[in-house]
Amino acid sequence: MTDGGKARLRDSDLDFRTAFPAMGTVIDVRGIGEPPDHLADALAEHALARERAWSTFDPTSQISKLNQSAGSGRWVEVSDETAAFLHECIEFVQASNGAFSLTIGALSKLWDVRGWLQALALGHSPRFPSISEIEKARQTARPDALEWNTNGEFRLAQGASLDLGGVAKGRVADELLDIATQCGLVSALVSVGRSSIAARGEHSKGIPWRAGIRSLDDSPLNILGSIDLADESLATSGDYLQRLPDLVDGMIIHHVIDPRTGFPAQSGVRQATVVTTDGALAEVAATTLLVMGELPAHASSGYQWLAVRDAGYETSEGLAWNRPTNPA
Repeated sequence: MTDGGKARLRDSDLDFRTAFPAMGTVIDVRGIGEPPDHLADALAEHALARERAWSTFDPTSQISKLNQSAGSGRWVEVSDETAAFLHECIEFVQASNGAFSLTIGALSKLWDVRGWLQALALGHSPRFPSISEIEKARQTARPDALEWNTNGEFRLAQGASLDLGGVAKGRVADELLDIATQCGLVSALVSVGRSSIAARGEHSKGIPWRAGIRSLDDSPLNILGSIDLADESLATSGDYLQRLPDLVDGMIIHHVIDPRTGFPAQSGVRQATVVTTDGALAEVAATTLLVMGELPAHASSGYQWLAVRDAGYETSEGLAWNRPTNPA
């Protein structure tokens, strides 16, 4: 089964498989067909190029340069591809009714759940942000914190921090799928980490690619079910990967932040999976579903979804959902 997304396959069924580190995770590409010898290298090179352009962890990336200039008033030129993607993402922000933000960086840094978990493991108590710190960071997550001009240049308001982590993996999965099928694979599945996959064609005749969904405890042995994919992309967002073990002031503390409030999302949805034809859109919709507890009315068509709560789960009517044969 998958790690929240990778399909369970027998290696003997495959003509091609490669895996490599990129985008802060491991990318796995599997397929059927007659690919050229250079395909594995081409896939890795493309993913690393996207990482060099869009990563906030690389201080020389285009996104990092934008962040470094925040508040200076200086316009920063980016590549045509990055500019086009940023404009798409701006449309995603508008479609999410405020549940998704491109400039979530300051809030994400403030809610350092990963660091707090490390501190707790060492016996230290984390320092939580104050209300004033949260409100200040929340103001930088507003849509107008990112500006652009007709020359293809962008700039950020003071304190704002751009982060494409919520959409880039889905876009890269789609791009790698295109490369793989253009280079001879008649069917392929791309998994970027544990949350973003894209599939085309069938695993074998009459058998679709299938993505398994783990339970909330993140155990590889406890599977909620699986989703059949037919030329579609899937994204999963969940609060359980980075989550404090105890409530704080009655609130669950995790890493998915609601930009409308500045606090971790408290919608009651613990894990959200969305299937659609565009990987970046699937990423945004999954985050929106987790943050809001539902998708906006205008986003009800063209998406299939799974929403998992502590009390159980529900799916959209058209989701190709398979219950596990050995449910936990």
